[in-house]
Amino acid sequence: MRTLLNVVTLPAKLTLSVASRVIGLVRSEDSAPATAGDPPEPTYFRPSPERSHGGNGGAPPRAEPAPRFEPEPAPEPEPEPAHVSEEPELVAETAEPGAEEGAGAEVHVDEPWPGYNHMKAADIKDRLRVAPTAEAAAVSLYEAAGKGRSSVLQAASRRVKLSGPPSA
Repeated sequence: MRTLLNVVTLPAKLTLSVASRVIGLVRSEDSAPATAGDPPEPTYFRPSPERSHGGNGGAPPRAEPAPRFEPEPAPEPEPEPAHVSEEPELVAETAEPGAEEGAGAEVHVDEPWPGYNHMKAADIKDRLRVAPTAEAAAVSLYEAAGKGRSSVLQAASRRVKLSGPPSA
């Protein structure tokens, strides 16, 4: 009969035993304040010498906290070398002889006809009415590079447009 009683009550005793241990673990975790950013510490079990020899009567193994590893501090940035400056320093400025005026081609345009520089704008416009296209183009180039009189430039431009494209 006693054996029958043990068989019937054993599952209930085991359930209560497991439940009490779980509740004990939950209570011990609730009592320790935990921060949101820290992960829970892992638990490692080491067999005690008594347990390995069959000692301690079936008690649960003792939990030991895992060793904590501190993160290495970030290395400090190296300072800039003393020879680096913010302002550029001109070391040398050199140029070939004759380059004082700058790079590029230089174009010289001669007078479209002898005595052009002594003529008035009205006289030049009269001559352009009957001038060939090449002469009107030369007047346009010479006037643009020289005095730049707008009335002469307009007359030369009209003459070049009226003549049409040059024939080959």
